[in-house]
Amino acid sequence: MQNGKRMLTTQLYFAHEPQNEKDGILRSIRDEAQRLSVIREFKPMNEGLQATWDIVIGMTPEDPEQRRKGPPKR
Repeated sequence: MQNGKRMLTTQLYFAHEPQNEKDGILRSIRDEAQRLSVIREFKPMNEGLQATWDIVIGMTPEDPEQRRKGPPKR
């Protein structure tokens, strides 16, 4: 949380990067389709690189910290 707002954190990986094989987060994604959804081909563009990546934001599991505290009080 920052200033009372939940932060969105994500990670994107370069295709063919040798370090991907050692990355603990990437290796923890067992579903092949999910793993491929965060790996992109980057192509040269002007003085940098370009990739296309669709980000879909929807309902997510509650934070582990929220689970420890229990359900909201009524």
